[in-house]
Amino acid sequence: MPPKPRQRHTEYPWEKWFARRSLVLVQGKDFACQVHGMSQQIRNKAAKRGIAVAIDIVGRTLQVGILSPRKSNANGTKKKTRKRN
Repeated sequence: MPPKPRQRHTEYPWEKWFARRSLVLVQGKDFACQVHGMSQQIRNKAAKRGIAVAIDIVGRTLQVGILSPRKSNANGTKKKTRKRN
């Protein structure tokens, strides 16, 4: 018997989540994958939208802080910022 094909991931309400300043996501309630995997998905989706996030993992819970959108130039490209010493 051939192995079952992997199920595709569930589409999450990214726009709704990123519209908030902070949110708490619980494994088994808000997402089904592993906690570290969901943390990486959040970082990837935020980066694609130009949003900075901070994520704390506490057991099966992700505490996500939406820090700020990244600044962009008039033409829509991301500005490069220099670190201040």
